[in-house]
Amino acid sequence: METEKWVWIGLRSAAGDGLKCKKLNFSSINGLLLLPLTANTATAADCISSLRGLIPCQNFLVNGSPFPSLLCCNGVKDLAKTANKSKAERRFLCKCLKDVAQRFPINERKAKALPRACHANLNIAISPHIDCNKIL
Repeated sequence: METEKWVWIGLRSAAGDGLKCKKLNFSSINGLLLLPLTANTATAADCISSLRGLIPCQNFLVNGSPFPSLLCCNGVKDLAKTANKSKAERRFLCKCLKDVAQRFPINERKAKALPRACHANLNIAISPHIDCNKIL
């Protein structure tokens, strides 16, 4: 018996009244990971843009692949470069990553191992439990 997987996608309304979230069955979108976003994130569009490179990590973080792909690791390394620019960037990315980790069924053990597996210096945990205000 296969468990159902769900994703949250951010949708802009035609009326321009902001971002709405919609829950979709994972299989209905052919495995494409779209990032969940809520008002908790700094800005939805900036989070999507910042985390887009992690989309190839879906197979590793969610679907049980034993190793992250090259595309995934490139995304992690790009994210690390952005995070290393300033404390403000690190805190912003932390909030985006926390939001994803809270809403998407990622494997937390693999999320913790991802930077090391990709040989990236990403000093932000991909965790639903991180306190982003303590990021230095």
